[in-house]
Amino acid sequence: MKTKIFNHVAIVLLLLGSFSSCTERSENDFSEPIEIPITEYSLNETGSWWTNAEPQKVIVINNSKELKKYLACTEGNCTYHSIDFSKNTLLLVSGQASANIIDIQTKLIKRADYEFYVDAYVGVWGVAPVWHIAVLSPQKIKNNVKLNQKQIDFIER
Repeated sequence: MKTKIFNHVAIVLLLLGSFSSCTERSENDFSEPIEIPITEYSLNETGSWWTNAEPQKVIVINNSKELKKYLACTEGNCTYHSIDFSKNTLLLVSGQASANIIDIQTKLIKRADYEFYVDAYVGVWGVAPVWHIAVLSPQKIKNNVKLNQKQIDFIER
């Protein structure tokens, strides 16, 4: 009799343990970093360009009104490629390079907070341009995105 009771208790405990391990993790439980897929957002062929972006800071944009604060254009009628802000957040970062830009690579990581990695690869000649990079995240981000930015100098061999 004791063995049957013990077996039933053991089975119930095993079942409870297996159900609790199948639950979704909470919004703040990110012990393992998760890379969020992002898409580069360009102003090519719009007649607009980025402006007013504070260097070395991630600007989190969640609506058209916010977006227009960072756009400039020649004729005063700024256009841009449409963004579904109900599903996406636009992240904008600018910086100053020490020489010509060869490439800019980005990555968005979700832990307890978001971290936006920007690696600017620069050459050995040319002017030191101001650069901007904008990406769309398929997750709504409210604010406080930590920037991890570095410049990687090209070394001639």
